[in-house]
Amino acid sequence: MSTLTNTQKSALEFLHNQGGSVLISSIMEKAQQDVFGYIVPGIRTYEQLDKLGFLIITEEDPIDIDGEPFTFTPMVELTDKGQEEIRKG
Repeated sequence: MSTLTNTQKSALEFLHNQGGSVLISSIMEKAQQDVFGYIVPGIRTYEQLDKLGFLIITEEDPIDIDGEPFTFTPMVELTDKGQEEIRKG
C-alpha cells in the first residue's frame, strides 16, 4: 500500500474483510490495540480515509414513518480507490 499509515491500512483491511462496509456505530471513537497487538482504527482514521477518497461515509436524509422522522445509521464503505489500494497490498 502507498503512503498510508499502519492504522489507515488496518482500517481498509478491516472494511475489506467485512465485505466492504460497516455501520459507523460499530467504529470506536479512538484507535486502540486489541489483545493480540493489532491496531483497531477509530473514527478519525476513517474520516481521514474519506477525505483521501479511499472510502465514503454515507449520509442520508431522514425519512418520515407515520409522522415520525427516522434517520438511517451512516455507513463506512470502500470506494474503488480503496479496493485498488488493498489489491496493491
